[in-house]
Amino acid sequence: MSKKNIYRFTNTRILNVGKQSIIEQIAKKNNTAPDEIRREMEIAIDHAWENSPQKMRELFKSKPTPEEFILKSVMLANDD
Repeated sequence: MSKKNIYRFTNTRILNVGKQSIIEQIAKKNNTAPDEIRREMEIAIDHAWENSPQKMRELFKSKPTPEEFILKSVMLANDD
């Protein structure tokens, strides 16, 4: 398996464990709806994008989706 395929496989595994997306898992764990989790994450990402543009742009080329933000967070945590 090539490095590129391993990366794709890992990303898919992080974002979709079983048949539930990571957003659905977070919602279930917090007794709320996935749409509510997504909305709150989008608000937080918007706030960070507007108030810490330099740092956010170091990490992302454009404003990330909640899933992209989670994936990048996991990747950064794994680098430590």
